[in-house]
Amino acid sequence: MSSDATKRFGERLLAIYTGAVLTKLIEIGYQVGLFEGSRAGPATSAELADRLRLKERYVREWLGAMAVSGFIGAVKGLPDQLRKGIRVLDIGCGTGHAMNVLAREFPSSMFTGYDIAEDAIALAREEANELALSNSTFSVVDVTDIPDDPKFNLITAFDAIHDQKAPDAVLRSANRALATGGTFLMIDFKFSSRVEENIGNPFAPMYYGISLMHCMPVSLAVGGQGLGTVWGEQTARRMLAEAGFGNVVVLDTPRPQNYMFVASH
Repeated sequence: MSSDATKRFGERLLAIYTGAVLTKLIEIGYQVGLFEGSRAGPATSAELADRLRLKERYVREWLGAMAVSGFIGAVKGLPDQLRKGIRVLDIGCGTGHAMNVLAREFPSSMFTGYDIAEDAIALAREEANELALSNSTFSVVDVTDIPDDPKFNLITAFDAIHDQKAPDAVLRSANRALATGGTFLMIDFKFSSRVEENIGNPFAPMYYGISLMHCMPVSLAVGGQGLGTVWGEQTARRMLAEAGFGNVVVLDTPRPQNYMFVASH
């Protein structure tokens, strides 16, 4: 094996291990309330530890990992906007837990979740009621036709666009529903649209398999396009542009198998 090939292999292993460790640290952060505690306002490690009744030394090390990973605050200014109060929509919200957590942490903002699955929306509403939330609502909606009055300041889609029957129509609908100056935040899988460029990607075989057995059938079964899990960055950029998003920035996430697409008009 050449020195360049050895180096590339080492870099791939490092990315895998880093993603695994960060995934665990993110889980810990949610379990003990570190993310929620951080949203309450700026704080030193000691102040955050006092706020959550945790040991400062552990909090300091966790914060160090979050800072060097770039995980804290990827969309500049968004936490401040949420504190002041904006309208947020999650496309394909499932059981709505993400929106309910955000609604609890940012009571001045309004959170909406749309999904086509009636059972999932029922569970989302049930959780919102249990948490006594007045700023999160959920509806069964075909997201190819999102109501656009009033418009939303932030629209999110977490690993949801590639499963849609008509993903191009969903993206156009999201663009229409987005307020001027608003942000469309899409998380999806980090692959090329070209098979040959995915050779050597340690995640690619698994996600092609997931696509074949789940994501493609979900769309094709209802007469959809069958975009698939590995639709890739090039196709995503093209479809976002065709939907009317003139400004698209692609960012890495702590999970090496995901991208974050930050788009606006």
